[in-house]
Amino acid sequence: MRHIDTYLTSLEKRFGIARPPFPRMNLEIEFAVGDITEMVRIIANAMFPLGKPRIQVACVRSGGPKNAIAWLQRFDEVVPRYGTKEFEQMRVGIRIRNELIDNAPFQTVSFAIAHEFAHLVLFSVGQNEHDEKYVDLLAMYFGFAELYEQGKFYGVTPPPQRTGDMLKDVLSMLQGTKRMGVGYLTQDEVVYARKQIVMRRA
Repeated sequence: MRHIDTYLTSLEKRFGIARPPFPRMNLEIEFAVGDITEMVRIIANAMFPLGKPRIQVACVRSGGPKNAIAWLQRFDEVVPRYGTKEFEQMRVGIRIRNELIDNAPFQTVSFAIAHEFAHLVLFSVGQNEHDEKYVDLLAMYFGFAELYEQGKFYGVTPPPQRTGDMLKDVLSMLQGTKRMGVGYLTQDEVVYARKQIVMRRA
């Protein structure tokens, strides 16, 4: 896991001490009542404590990059430096697929949002090219390590096929459930990184 150690050392040099685990209660409550916009606001406040940009939220069933469960839509070509008034005035959209919201637990949805904001953090400090594992680690470093570990995988269940035989219908549904993953780190990498991040907290 030397590459994980190298990335975490880079994050520590750039952003200081790793942030404490993000409190899950408010996110869990907002997810339970279906308020995804409020979830985004809460996560944005955590990711951008010096001031967040103006964010437009949309839950979508189509469009966007292929295979993406969430993505950013930048309305302004240039990303201002984080911590400036210009950054707070920047407009950005975040798009989240309904398939994710309908099938995944709140931990998975929360980390998917944090991952997209991690992209914006890196753009705002002038790091425009980075690999997705580094982006995952930044979101973990900013307090979402535990949520990532808990929500790394989720199941997508297809609509039930009604045959009139309840047992057959349930078995068919369970057999059709697909195991999906969020983020770009492997499960072993997530577990290792979370342990290393805990040691780097104050």
